[in-house]
This record gives sequence, structure tokens and C-alpha cells, in this order.
Amino acid sequence: MNKKLKFGCIIPSGNNYTEPDFYSLSQKDIGIYATRIFIENITPEELKKMGGYTEEAAKLLTNVNADIILFACTTGSLVEGVDWEENLKKRITKITKLPAITTSGSIINALKVLNAKKIIVFTPYSEELNQREKVFFENMNYEVLEIKGLGIIENSKIAAVTTETIYKNCIDMFQRNLDAEALFISCTNLDTIDIIDKIEKEIDIPVITSNQASYWNLLRACGDDRKIEGIGRLLEQF
Repeated sequence: MNKKLKFGCIIPSGNNYTEPDFYSLSQKDIGIYATRIFIENITPEELKKMGGYTEEAAKLLTNVNADIILFACTTGSLVEGVDWEENLKKRITKITKLPAITTSGSIINALKVLNAKKIIVFTPYSEELNQREKVFFENMNYEVLEIKGLGIIENSKIAAVTTETIYKNCIDMFQRNLDAEALFISCTNLDTIDIIDKIEKEIDIPVITSNQASYWNLLRACGDDRKIEGIGRLLEQF
């Protein structure tokens, strides 16, 4: 019998979707073990404060004997740029002695394998956070053709964004940016898992989401090359 993979996840307190998405993608040989860190409003100040709880959260996962730890927050892992993301991984590894990845780093890895340089980004965030995210991608040598957010600050309201709202905005954005090479739907707290394939078929470019890319990166970082159909090209082909 193959060894069961164990994924440890550090998740913002208001997140409704990372665990259900991961459970739905996992077979019986993968375990999901999560702990939460508190945040009330999605602002740069509160995201940085949330990041201060990283060691405490990571320590709570040490006894499950996980194979890897994921910091499962998009803007929380890029709010202060590339160095912030790298430092989060180092801090988690120092506490747990385990390899660590982040959601923002997972997106970069996904874009690399998809060979996509020109991207469009849909988020639920404020313009201030959108600009930080845009700079993060630009500093990693990606061209952000458009980034559009819904202006939501209150953490608990993000999960209420409907799939219809996400779908319509993504289609509209692509129609304005027909030379885009990938679409990124940003935030681990959006209900996206069931519309990735639908959007891809409509716009005919890869669609990446925070949870999809994070799960894909967890697998690949553990040397697992299994493919999963129906959740976009990333998991089907790479």
C-alpha cells in the first residue's frame, strides 16, 4: 500500500472553501489537516497582522506528521511582495522542519508550467490590494493586462460572492483582453471549483484559481503526478 499523503494547511479564519475544495479533489490516500488564523477585514494592515500568527499556526500542525505545509491565503502571502512570500515559507519550515509552500507561490508555479506571461486577474479585493497583487506579478515578470476587484473588505462577505458574479466578470474581462494567455481568479475564499472548466471552455485559455493551484502545487511538491479531470487544464495536463 502506498503511503498516505498528508497536507497541512494554514487557513484564514473566515475561509469557507479551501477545505471543501481540497476534500472534493482528494482520494482516500490524501489527508487534509487544517488550522486557522484570525482575520476580520482584508486590508494590508490586517493581512500583515495575520501573518504574525504564522509560527503559532504552523506549530499546531507539527503533530499530524504532515508531508508539507501550505499557507493558504493569496494576498496574505504576497501583501509585502516577493520577499514576504519567501519569508513565510522559511518561518513555517523553521517551526515544523517541513517543506512549505504558499498560495501566491503556487500561482507563479502554475503560470510557469502553463507558459503564460500575459494574464488577467479577477479578485474580490479593494483597489489597494489589487495594486499590491499586480506589483507582485510584475516583479515576477508577468504582464497584468487587467486586474479587477469587487472592493470587498469584510472577510465574511467574500464567501458570499456568487459563481454567477465570478463567471460574468471573468468573461467580460477576457472580452476586453483577447490576447491574455491565462486568467487567474484570486482568493482561496471564492466558490470557483465548479466553474473553472466552464470558463476555460468559453474563453479557451487556462483558468487558474487560488485553491486549484494550491492543491496542484501540494501534489507536485510531494512528487505526486496524478491528473484530475474537470478542474481545468492545470490539473488535467500538468
